[in-house]
Amino acid sequence: MFQHGQSPTDPGNCSAVVFVQWADVPGAVSATARYDAMVNGSFGPQATTRPAPFDDTYTWVHTYTVAPGQHWIQISKGWRDGPGVDDCSGMEALQHQHLGTTATVDLTVSVPDPARIVQLARTALLSKVRTAAVAKVSCPAGPGCTVKAPRSAKVRIGTTTYVLGVSVPAKLSGAKSGLVVVTVPAAVAAALHGATVTPRVSVTATNTGAAAVTKVVARAIKIP
Repeated sequence: MFQHGQSPTDPGNCSAVVFVQWADVPGAVSATARYDAMVNGSFGPQATTRPAPFDDTYTWVHTYTVAPGQHWIQISKGWRDGPGVDDCSGMEALQHQHLGTTATVDLTVSVPDPARIVQLARTALLSKVRTAAVAKVSCPAGPGCTVKAPRSAKVRIGTTTYVLGVSVPAKLSGAKSGLVVVTVPAAVAAALHGATVTPRVSVTATNTGAAAVTKVVARAIKIP
């Protein structure tokens, strides 16, 4: 991307800047632009590396800002300051002669760890408020995670099917954890007094930037 612009306070002060531009890739932490440029009278391969946030907002006499959803690295620049008015468009034309027509970008991408879903061990004893935790969801450090599960789970005792409630923390902050909780309605708890049920709950947890993790948990619950 060949750019030129004037100083906001001096119309005779201008710059021409060349960038290599690419579309955003989530998780990119550094980029290396590879291109051909004139060095000591002959064209040869060159490379320029920048860490994120790259040169997305670049000030050289004039401030250059990349378009939304794009990034860029500055690979060449020049400036001129003199009497009269100049926007450095002539300098930009010269830069075309000293740079190749193609470029590539190598990205280093950091892939976040996925969330973890762990079924709790042993049989749970239904609490006085008729709830029991069946799994723990842990979110790695970072922006946070989302957690999803059906709002209910069914268990079958003999020929009768009972519906239990399911709740999960919809969002977890980075480095935090939450529980998947099953709630037994009062009528069901009365009907199943002394029984042990094992509801199956499909839980999906997604850490920002990582692949979703889905696990079916099935912890036994003793109803006193």
